[in-house]
Formats: sequence, C-alpha cells, structure tokens
Amino acid sequence: MHGLFTGEYREINVCAEKYFNTPSMTSNPYEINRNDINFISNSLLFIEYMENLVKKSFSSSFTYWKTMQSNFFDNSVEYRILYNLRNHVQHAGYPISTIHQKLVEKEGIEVKEIAFCLSKHELSKNKGLNRHIKEYLQNLPYDQDEISIMPMISI
Repeated sequence: MHGLFTGEYREINVCAEKYFNTPSMTSNPYEINRNDINFISNSLLFIEYMENLVKKSFSSSFTYWKTMQSNFFDNSVEYRILYNLRNHVQHAGYPISTIHQKLVEKEGIEVKEIAFCLSKHELSKNKGLNRHIKEYLQNLPYDQDEISIMPMISI
C-alpha cells in the first residue's frame, strides 16, 4: 500500500518535470489533475488501510493511533485540506486550476520551481466543503485566490 502512495507522489513529480520542460502544456492541466486526484484519493485510501491494519493487527495500540491521527489532523492545515479535498475531487471538480513555473537560485544553484495551485474561488463554490476547508479559505487574504498544494504534498 505504501508503494501505491509513494508511486502517486513520484508521478506528480514526473508530471511536474514534464510540464516545466514543455511550457506550452501548462495551459492544459489535465494530466496534473489526474495525478493529483490519484494522489489525493490514494492518500485517503492509505490512511484508511493503515487504520484498519492497526485495528486488526495491533489492537492494543489502536487508541494511540487514533490519538496521533487526531493530533496530526488538528495541528496540520495541510493534512486537513488534503484529507477533505478527496470529496471535492471525487464529487465536485478538478483540484488544480493554475500552474506556475520559474527558475530560482538556491545556494548558488539554479533550481526549477513549479507550483500547482487550487483556486479559493472555485473551491468556495462547492457547497459540500468540509468546515475545516471553509474556515481555511475564509481566513486567507481577500485578494489571494491561489493556494499552492506543493507544501501539502511533499513527503
């Protein structure tokens, strides 16, 4: 199961590299959305699989597992967004609305930087959004529409 999860992450990186090297493709984020939908869906699948595994095979540790999972949910806005974004991508629409790319200098080396962004405006149209995502979106600056998912998907 872990291989499925990390494989989806690698696919996002391969796709990002492809988009970075082919600028004309950035106007059509279909492949990026497909990979992100797979990653988001399989992330939740992985979490649920691990929960069932702990419950069945390590039942004495299940309470600890749930406590750790709750703490992570409570303390990581990225986790809450990705956890709840699964319903949005399955039922309401594509997650990625914009792709930005640029070369930046880090420690004297030119590095490719790409950002796949969610649209606050588009997400807000979804009446079925979880309250955690609604609160996060409402707390963003009024004029900020784009939310990069890159910090959310780094593993």
